[in-house]
Amino acid sequence: MGKAVRGLSQHRFSTGNIALEPAADHIAKLHVMVVDDIKLMRDVATALLQRCGVHRITSHADGELALAALDNLATENNPVDLILLDLNMPVMDGIEVLRHLGARRFAGQVALVSAENIRVLRTAETLARAHNLDIVGYVEKPLTTEGLNAILGKTGQKRQRAEASVDEAPTEAELLDAIRDGQIQIAVQPKVDMRSRTVLGVEALARWRHPLRGTIMPGRFVPVAESGAAADPLFHTVLSQSLRAAARWRALGFNLKVAVNMSTANLGSLNLPDRLSLATREAGLPPDSLILEVTESRLIEDLAAALEVLTRLRLKGFGLSIDDFGTGYSSLEQLQRIPFEELKIDRQFVVAAADDQAARAIMASSIRLARQLGMSTVAEGVERQEDWDCAQLLGCDLAQGYLLAEPMPPEQLPNWVAAWNSGRNSTEA
Repeated sequence: MGKAVRGLSQHRFSTGNIALEPAADHIAKLHVMVVDDIKLMRDVATALLQRCGVHRITSHADGELALAALDNLATENNPVDLILLDLNMPVMDGIEVLRHLGARRFAGQVALVSAENIRVLRTAETLARAHNLDIVGYVEKPLTTEGLNAILGKTGQKRQRAEASVDEAPTEAELLDAIRDGQIQIAVQPKVDMRSRTVLGVEALARWRHPLRGTIMPGRFVPVAESGAAADPLFHTVLSQSLRAAARWRALGFNLKVAVNMSTANLGSLNLPDRLSLATREAGLPPDSLILEVTESRLIEDLAAALEVLTRLRLKGFGLSIDDFGTGYSSLEQLQRIPFEELKIDRQFVVAAADDQAARAIMASSIRLARQLGMSTVAEGVERQEDWDCAQLLGCDLAQGYLLAEPMPPEQLPNWVAAWNSGRNSTEA
């Protein structure tokens, strides 16, 4: 099984012999995406951007490819600061792209580029603002360094403001505001059966789409949530989005389990099992469609309450998974006293097992232990063919990782599953 090829058709240009004009440091750091169906126009825009001092430039020939690239860059925490968007394109024109950018809550800025008359550009600008997009202006063709410099100056100022605060850890108040304002969105990553190669479910991963900082990954804000009042609202925000997505997939014929991360900070609420039962019932889903991945990022403070909550969750039919097994506070004692049905092997062992005997021995013993306890196993962080082959040889049940798919917006999952199934069936044939 090879890694699925993703048609992102992106160009990256070096500066070559072009002499760069003096540019502010914040402009040099910008990531600019050029979207134009004419290769000559993309090349000209790239050369002019380099002359203005921009080093990170990505170009795409149509809107669909650009949107796919944006989704992948967002999961890598490599956001685009500015999109130079041509309006008149085949496949998907610039007006359609604006609608999709609005739906994605694109946090960067957009500059409209067109040879159309100024009234068309102004109308498009009004439409973009109606989609809550940050329109920095419009540029008429042919492009000039003067016109681009004016746009880049505004975008550079926005980046400079963001960089002034990016190193500051988000506060609990900021996180609570983000939850309330809908800035927390989920991305989903498929989990695949290693024997049949059937897609059995997904893990829902939280992403903070900050209007200035771009995408903030969980490692930056989850610790803030766990140490205060944001743990419960964050968990239920991710849960509600995950259940809605699972219900939509089920309506399309994809009966997939969805796994949601739950830290020990969430286990102090004794009414949690009843709340989850109500949530799944309202979503029209059976309890076993939801797996709760318990991450022990800190010691359980109230063991009696946690054991009551976890046991009642299993009695009500929800799945329980011990996440990142082998790290943190995870231990054999936890497997003995908590009714887990799934064990996720931490990625640090998965990515090393093919080449490191100690990591392979730890992974093998974890799989053997889980099997003896009647639990399924998941290899997380499968990034190379060697990782897959080793996990499969050791008898792991499921795999998850970039070799199979990168985290994606929930609405993209049905198409991905259909494409995966088509490739799997053609391979088997």
